[in-house]
Amino acid sequence: MSKKKILWLVGPQDKHVSGVGKYSSTLIENINHEDFEIVVKEIPFAARTFSRYVYQYLYLPVYLVLI
Repeated sequence: MSKKKILWLVGPQDKHVSGVGKYSSTLIENINHEDFEIVVKEIPFAARTFSRYVYQYLYLPVYLVLI
């Protein structure tokens, strides 16, 4: 039986120390990895930049539809 894949989208790298970033990291660490393969995809741009919003609202939806 193959593992189920989970694609986990997280925010920008510079915001991983925030509340939501810490909570996501804790959840990812505590999920049973025997049953699931977790693929973490980060936003590669700094928070509150134009590039981040273009990536988040234009690129990611298209990417998610195509995978």
